[in-house]
Amino acid sequence: QVYGQKGGALGQHASHELDMAWWWMGCPKPVWAFAARHAVYPVYDGPEGPAEDYFSGLVGLEGGMTIQIDCSRWLHSDTPTTVELYGRDGAVTGGKISRYEDGVFTTEEADAPLDISYSQPPESVPAFYYEIERFAMAVEGLVEPEVNSQDAYQFMQILDALYDSAKTGDKVEME
Repeated sequence: QVYGQKGGALGQHASHELDMAWWWMGCPKPVWAFAARHAVYPVYDGPEGPAEDYFSGLVGLEGGMTIQIDCSRWLHSDTPTTVELYGRDGAVTGGKISRYEDGVFTTEEADAPLDISYSQPPESVPAFYYEIERFAMAVEGLVEPEVNSQDAYQFMQILDALYDSAKTGDKVEME
């Protein structure tokens, strides 16, 4: 399998949101993927085919959980990127955590303080400043890494299964 030669709206952009939603869910084991993609005006057309302009996919996870992702590089609107989770016992949406307990909905702001101290960023902050700093702190042994190698590998399997499904039009079972 050739890695790194797939991507358009999902691979180059929305994969970060998909990864975050999966991480919020606790990185459950992926079971299957089903997807569709469309390349209307591909910017890139390599040996694996054109990069998609639109991508829609479902990922089935252990425990009956599912992630749905829809993304387009031709959004044509000022709608912000939205990542929401809905579950049997609650939801994370609109910056709030909602829970259903004892017949009552409770809501709290999703703004807990960080559990580690970061340095003061430079005047012009690179987009991934804190992510890079956290990685360096993990390498130095000051904090645990946010993601381990097994989770990273499983996430790449999710992306591959989504792209393979979009290519064949079939649901892809994952090992």
